Amino acid sequence: MQNIQDFVKEVEKIKNEEIGQKEKNSNDLYSFSRDDFSKLFLKLLSAYIKLIKNSSKFNADLAIAVKEAFIFTGMEIDFSYYHLKSLISKTHPSLGNFLSTEPFQLITLNFLKCRFIHFNLDSSLHFNLITAIDTKNSVFQDAILSSNSFDHFSFYSEDCVYDSLQFRGNKNNFFKKPLFFKKCYFKYKLVTFNDCIFQSNIDFIDCNFGQKNSVYTLYFSFNNSQFLNSTQFYCCSFYQSPKFHNAKIHSDTSFHLTKFHDTYSSESVGDYRALKQLTQELGSEHDFMKFHALEMESRRNTALPKIKDILHPEWTQTVASWFLKAINDYGRNFWSPWFWLIISFLFFAFSYFFLEGIGCNEEKIKNVELWVKDYCKVDNLTKYKASLVYSFQRLWGPLGLAFDSGLLSPKYFYIKLISIIQFILSSTIWFVLIVQMRRQFRL
Repeated sequence: MQNIQDFVKEVEKIKNEEIGQKEKNSNDLYSFSRDDFSKLFLKLLSAYIKLIKNSSKFNADLAIAVKEAFIFTGMEIDFSYYHLKSLISKTHPSLGNFLSTEPFQLITLNFLKCRFIHFNLDSSLHFNLITAIDTKNSVFQDAILSSNSFDHFSFYSEDCVYDSLQFRGNKNNFFKKPLFFKKCYFKYKLVTFNDCIFQSNIDFIDCNFGQKNSVYTLYFSFNNSQFLNSTQFYCCSFYQSPKFHNAKIHSDTSFHLTKFHDTYSSESVGDYRALKQLTQELGSEHDFMKFHALEMESRRNTALPKIKDILHPEWTQTVASWFLKAINDYGRNFWSPWFWLIISFLFFAFSYFFLEGIGCNEEKIKNVELWVKDYCKVDNLTKYKASLVYSFQRLWGPLGLAFDSGLLSPKYFYIKLISIIQFILSSTIWFVLIVQMRRQFRL
């Protein structure tokens, strides 16, 4: 217990000397160059090694003391993992042998409310000392995560802002440990290089990729990457279409509740087509439909002619695309077709009533059921009911012919034309609805 107390006092003294003596900069943070931070870490490491040598066993108090020793708060850092590990190797050349023979408490670097001018996790120097890096409420101007470093520690980030984030792969080294991002904001760039292979899970939870009306050129690319384990984009927002060209995704890949706001950029059609093909190969029908809808909407906004260009050879495709957008949002809205059926039913019923266009066919009155004969009265209420019944028959499209006795019919030719329009419109909506139900429920 005395060893732990001495360690805590020594850590406090080191931090007071290295941090407390500095003045805060314009960002209200303590500035640390690569050498400054490495010097601070080496002093803490020396205290840690001393603690390990003087401790016979590990317990909860020791674990808490070690964890709190490596929490860094309110700092502006130029962080290079390669630079740090190089200095460790020079200062403690026998550290690797010591760690392999002594029981020790693995270190987690915790950064809280820090700002990183550079954050470079790229190092081919290996020894199992640092097992995780945990960042919260921090800002990264330029961050690089390399697979060279991720064979022995994981990375957790929460409530952080990334101006630029790069994943750098290596054919000989995979990302073997988990990567976790929660409530992070990727300001304008996230890109994978050199055919990254993510062997462990990677999760993006409630993250924003860009923002609406961003002044930056947004670029989010996972091209040529392989995801060999669980991958989550849960409740995220993409303000620029993400790129997954020539990528390989795991069967446990989820885009649940993720929104894609970009349907106007020139690349969006191809980007969503790539995602559509990937999800189709996995058999993920709902994600396939989502990306198919995004591809169609992007094509309407970027490739198809404007609605006013009537003479354009692809103008009919524009009209069809606008119609599908309005009717069911390209298959994404299950309730919208039902809404339009009800609206069309009421609209045409009111039209028939106000135009006084529905009358009784006297030749049919003898052969119909008694309750239907009541619609041949001349009062307004009966006329309104007759208009509703006639509109209801046309609402069902071809099925309406099965219960059309022929008693109610248009009085004028233009009313007949209106009824034909209702018949065609209702039939089209029913067709769209049936196709959507069949695809959505695999009927």
